Parts: sequence; structure tokens; C-alpha cells
Amino acid sequence: MDSLEKYSEQNVCDKLQSSLDISSKKFLQSLSRLQQVSEKPFRVITENHIQEINDKIKEINDKISSGIVGTTQFSRKIFTLQMLQPASSTYRILRQIITQIEVSQKNVRDSIYKLKINMIRLRKLEEQIEKETDEFKKAELEIRREQIQAHISDRFAYLEDGIKEIGYLLDAYEQIKKNKNIPDNWTEEDLERDELRFNIKNVFRYAIRDVIAYGRIGTATSEIFESLGISPVEATFCVNTYIGECHKAASTGTGSYDYTSLDSFLEDMADRFESRIDDVKRVLGLSDLTTDRYLCKKNK
Repeated sequence: MDSLEKYSEQNVCDKLQSSLDISSKKFLQSLSRLQQVSEKPFRVITENHIQEINDKIKEINDKISSGIVGTTQFSRKIFTLQMLQPASSTYRILRQIITQIEVSQKNVRDSIYKLKINMIRLRKLEEQIEKETDEFKKAELEIRREQIQAHISDRFAYLEDGIKEIGYLLDAYEQIKKNKNIPDNWTEEDLERDELRFNIKNVFRYAIRDVIAYGRIGTATSEIFESLGISPVEATFCVNTYIGECHKAASTGTGSYDYTSLDSFLEDMADRFESRIDDVKRVLGLSDLTTDRYLCKKNK
């Protein structure tokens, strides 16, 4: 009880409510939208963290509202089965970060709303306890008050975790843009333009895994090759040649067979087979795989 007595002081509700004011309109507009936290209810997050997130979050929200997080037109038109694929393109990685930030923002909002609701309940209980004259009913109300106080304390921990996650994801997003020379105003159009090379590299990655694990390219991988206009027979030859070169490099100690070699091979395959998509468009009767007037583009 002693550790919770501070919650019974008259000014506690005011202090906590002040802390929760970050969930008012300013909070919802800018992270949904983080502003200043009074009385330091967090252990790590400070006003500087809040301000840094405020400065960076607008671009993320703009991307969310512009269609970046949805399934690409390319994938919907080319593949009948949608499969979870690893991010092997910069724009895919950025989109994944944006998607996770969107989820984290929703979690932060939920925590704020639950805190505000519990604050209202706590105020009501304080008033009821003050007016209650029956000893047992008053004791029951005090226990309920302790429960709500514990919920409030726990919720602040979840809230801070959510804010921290948004912060480090934003930092990763900025690092990737800087290191990969991605402009701030990249759009859904850039993502779509990168999809073809992404899918070619990805299917060759699958093919290498198939050959290493089973000695041959699997049926599903072959179907993806055909969807991209690449003959599975030709792809098998390329993959077997690459794996053979890696084995030779490993056994003789000359040449490269590390991740850089793999990445170089995948880039070469994208360069070699990128134009094969024209055969797919011809067979399907499509002039284009994306409809430009339905893409979010950079402002001219």
C-alpha cells in the first residue's frame, strides 16, 4: 500500500493527465502525434526523442496514405499466388519499415486511449472513495483504485516501448535512404519500377536454395520463372553453372563464393533477363504491367 499511496494525493490525477496530454490533437497529428511529456513518466524517452520523431514522422505518414504499404500492381498482375518474399531490394526494405511503423503507431494510439480511459475511471473512483461512508464498500473501491493504478503504470511501459520502436525504425529508415542514395520524395512509382529486378533476383535466390537442398529447381520456383518470361531450363543452367563455379573456387582457393559473389550473380541475372518480361506482356495481352495514372508519383 505504501508504494501506491502517492496515487491518492490530490494532485496525482492532474500530473498523470498532464502526461497524457500528448495524446490530444497534437499527438494524433504528429505521430499520432508525440508532443511533450511532463513529469518524465518514461525512463528512456525524452523531449529530444519526441521532437526527433515529430520531425521525421510526416514523410512516413505521407507514404502510408499514398499506397506504399499495399500489394504492388506488378505482383497482382503477374502472380496468381501471393507469397511472402524476403526484402532483396532497397525499396522493399523501406516499405517494410514503413509498414512496421504504421503498426507501431496504432499500438501507441491504443495505449494512449487506454490510459485516458483509465484516468477517467481513476478520477471517478477518487470521488466515490471520498464520498463513501460504508467501510467495506470503501475498501472495495480502494482495491479497484489500486488495480487501475497498476494498469496505468503497466501501460506506460508499453507506451514507451512503442515510442522507442518508432524511433529506431525511423533511424534505420534514414540510414538506408542515406547509404543507398534514395531521395526523400521516393514514391509508389519508384517501388513499382524496382519490382521486376526484385522478382528476378528473388526467384534465382529460390532456385539456388532448391538446387542446394534437393538437387533441382522446384515446381513452384519453375512457375515463377515462367511468370517472368524465363525458361526454367535456361535458369537451371545458369544456377548450376554458378554453383559449379563456387565449388571450384572453394576447392582451389581461387575466386569468390561469398555473399558478395551471390549478390553479383543475382544482379547479373536481373540484367540478363530483365527484357524477358516483354514476352509475358505479349502472351497476356498487356501493354504495361502498371497503370501510371493510378500510381502515386513525385510532384513535378
